[in-house]
Amino acid sequence: MMRPITFRKVVFTVLVCLFCAASWAASKESSVIVEIDTKGLTLDSVENDIADPIEVLLGSLEGVLLVSAQYSPNKAVIDVRFSEETIDAETFEKQVRALIDNYLDKLPDSIDSISVSLGEEVPEPVEPEPKTKLKPDKILDEPGVIRKVEKRSMSGRFLGSIESSNEFLPVITNLTSIGRISSHAEGGSYFMSEIDGIVTGELTSCYNNTGNILTCQWRDKYGFGGVEFMFTPDFSSFNGRWSISGKEGAYKWSGMKVKDK
Repeated sequence: MMRPITFRKVVFTVLVCLFCAASWAASKESSVIVEIDTKGLTLDSVENDIADPIEVLLGSLEGVLLVSAQYSPNKAVIDVRFSEETIDAETFEKQVRALIDNYLDKLPDSIDSISVSLGEEVPEPVEPEPKTKLKPDKILDEPGVIRKVEKRSMSGRFLGSIESSNEFLPVITNLTSIGRISSHAEGGSYFMSEIDGIVTGELTSCYNNTGNILTCQWRDKYGFGGVEFMFTPDFSSFNGRWSISGKEGAYKWSGMKVKDK
């Protein structure tokens, strides 16, 4: 039988090992920053002709957790977050450089420079300190807006995949609302990444079918048809089905909302 002091040492050692294992198990996130400078391009041109296609390509790399971007006239900054549990930082940065180098001939001639650099390690979220709750009479004495709640909407940019020719291709889906008050999208566009380049399509005649289902018409160089986007309750992602007009069969189309910075 072990002596009590030895037993305590063993227990302490086991607890330390468990703590370390839990720390190692936590996903370590880092990011790669892609900065693009152009000449003579508007914000919309930078977004649609340069940033959107590159975002689609970057989203197809192994280990990618999130792709987000900031736009301005003649400038785009794309932040690619990835998991170092899947791929090491140096290898991932090289893959990003190689992908963009291979795609340069398909980008507009107005590009002045493109730089790729390894960003800082993404810090783990810190739990906020609990706030003291106000008493009911305090709220009544001081009426007004306590907290601005973001309106949930189907509109936004979604990074995902689309089933095409028996394979799944990266796709960015942009859903926009025409009406100011509308909580659902009424149109949009999409960018599908193929081996030979980016296929651009449009979404029209969108309407909120039932609850969280958005029904649209799609059109691109291959044809046209219908699509149904089935959203999660908070509209943060969707799983959809698209079909070709006049033909049987349905194919998958998914997306996860990319938050603006």
